[in-house]
Amino acid sequence: MEPIQPWFSGLVSRPFTAERWLSICSLSAWVAVISGAVLLGLAFPTGAMLYLTYIAFALASIVSLHSGFFYYATFLKSEGKSLSKRVPKYIEYAYALLISVALLQVFVSMPQFASFIDYVAGDERALLDAIDLQVKVHLRDCKKIDARFFTRGYCDKIDKIAGITGGEQRKEFIVTHISADSEFMNHVVSEVVAINPHTGDALANEFESPLRNLVDRLTAKERAKAFELEAPGKKFFTWIAFLLLPIGIGLRLVKTSLELFVDMT
Repeated sequence: MEPIQPWFSGLVSRPFTAERWLSICSLSAWVAVISGAVLLGLAFPTGAMLYLTYIAFALASIVSLHSGFFYYATFLKSEGKSLSKRVPKYIEYAYALLISVALLQVFVSMPQFASFIDYVAGDERALLDAIDLQVKVHLRDCKKIDARFFTRGYCDKIDKIAGITGGEQRKEFIVTHISADSEFMNHVVSEVVAINPHTGDALANEFESPLRNLVDRLTAKERAKAFELEAPGKKFFTWIAFLLLPIGIGLRLVKTSLELFVDMT
């Protein structure tokens, strides 16, 4: 039986027999295992050596998976058999499983979410300053005769926020009490009425206070910071998912290579 010849086989001087595929698989697997062990704590490389070790692990994992599957396909062909068309589907399952494991990072990503809020909405100081400014605006609004929007109950809570001068105490009060007060957070403070020029009907659009958006951002930031897991839990899940990434990529590439270069039944 003729051995399987992928597109890069012309670059070598002799055909890729099953034995040659097995040799490549064994060597690359050995490199992947050693470099993976180093990354998992055998030596704890730092600096440039960390990057080189990870690159070696990634490339060796991909080559090992490729050569292993091509060895098996070549071996089957030498026996007068062929690889099942279901194999790429099974590989897709394995790939999906590894990606699912990588999703474990969602459970340890809250501190990164807090940093994202800093980037988008500003840091804690900026949020508290924006809240203070809006509270001052509402204090002026509360002095107007407007029992519909700026009710006594709503204005009492605005006064309470303004009365807390300490930044840390004000933040704690906002995050703990104000954010949980649905009546305050959902309170409508303005209304715009638009007239349909065709029918003459009036359409009222109600708007909540800008405080809601600011309080939501501050609360999300504080809760994200508080959710950070203690080491080694967080680091374990993050690093394991990082190491599984090359294996997942390798499986995805193997699936494509088998579909392109291997005759399957």
